[in-house]
Amino acid sequence: MAARKDRRGVLILSETAGAAHELGSALIINPTDRHAISAALKRALDMKAEEQVQRMTEMQVRLGRYDVVRWADDLLGQLDGAVALRQQLQVKEVTPQVRDSFLPAYESAETRWLFLDHDGTLVPFANRPADAVPGKELLATLATLAADERNAIAIVSGRDRELLERWYGQLPVHLVAEHGAFTRRPGAEWTGLDVRTEWKEVVIALFQQFHDRCPGSLVEEKATAVAWHYRAAPPGLGFTRSRELVNVLNDMSRSFDFQIIEGSKVLEVRPMGVDKGAAAKRLLQERPADMVVAIGDDRTDEDLFKALPIETLSLRVGMVPSFARYNLRAHEDVLSFLSALARVRSPKPAKVV
Repeated sequence: MAARKDRRGVLILSETAGAAHELGSALIINPTDRHAISAALKRALDMKAEEQVQRMTEMQVRLGRYDVVRWADDLLGQLDGAVALRQQLQVKEVTPQVRDSFLPAYESAETRWLFLDHDGTLVPFANRPADAVPGKELLATLATLAADERNAIAIVSGRDRELLERWYGQLPVHLVAEHGAFTRRPGAEWTGLDVRTEWKEVVIALFQQFHDRCPGSLVEEKATAVAWHYRAAPPGLGFTRSRELVNVLNDMSRSFDFQIIEGSKVLEVRPMGVDKGAAAKRLLQERPADMVVAIGDDRTDEDLFKALPIETLSLRVGMVPSFARYNLRAHEDVLSFLSALARVRSPKPAKVV
């Protein structure tokens, strides 16, 4: 391909080849699917010269920029970075001793905000979204925290309104659904942002195609977003299909006003300008606080960490790089952390003599 100076010809690649992840302008096929191979060959033979040149140019530019020397430099750089990252994360891990060091500041704060993600943070991940039900101990802990008049709590999630209200509606907490597209204050009705979703029908049809090609995956339609989950799919196949889907979505995003979000084994398409950070900033403007705590586990929560004040006590679930100031190892540590906060009692008022 690199030798085709006339930039003609069509490259057909197996999806199991490593180069398939580098050369997205090739025709990617499943090598065990005879019909797909036949269709790719026919498409290649019928492809107009202009499209051949465009595809070949894109791949040659890629090869020109990312040659073997740069690949080797990147690999060695990643190895060096892994050592530095390990040292950094060891410093940021919230051990019981580090957790207890936060309690005096929490106890002395007159007003507090707690922004909490749902999946992977308050509860473990589930193959089906509706199965990620919060446990009784968690709900009791949240109820205790919410009973403290100094606290305001927001469950900030990508989940839809119905599920969040079913799980947390009985608590006096704020609910933020679909990454900030909808908000419900305690005891009030849902309010929503004015967003454009003319792309939804096309994206749903695309996600359905990939659902058909990936057993175990599922499509979740929300009011303002669409998600493709592949947690229950065969690991190798799910990842491969997700890379294909990202390439297609990136091409579509040139024509539609949406953003592509990659979470933990989920791809989600949502309107531009909607994210957890913007939702949290709106709530903070309504009710400023002396102390802010934010806990999340994936890339969508990075929007939250970046948007909140620098002094925020932000915690990322999982020992991974993050804009959060600290890391918790697993969602079980989140419940332990919240339980420690719930045990902090309001100071007794001073006696008037």
